Amino acid sequence: MLIIFKVLITSLIIVLVSEIAKLNDRIGGLIAAMPLTTFLILFWMNYENVSESKISAHINYTLLYLVATMPMFLI
Repeated sequence: MLIIFKVLITSLIIVLVSEIAKLNDRIGGLIAAMPLTTFLILFWMNYENVSESKISAHINYTLLYLVATMPMFLI
């Protein structure tokens, strides 16, 4: 049951951002550029009482992969 709730809330946020982008390109782009996915994942992990070590590992890997993909934006 929780998985359905998570999907609905997460989908609602994505639809909301896309609708904002239709109304205002700048604000839509700003919101879309924010690390919404990471914040959603961290929120759901915290909500489900995942251990702090798992959350910390997720954040570390997210930062590691972020640094690894930065050169792509230069190309």
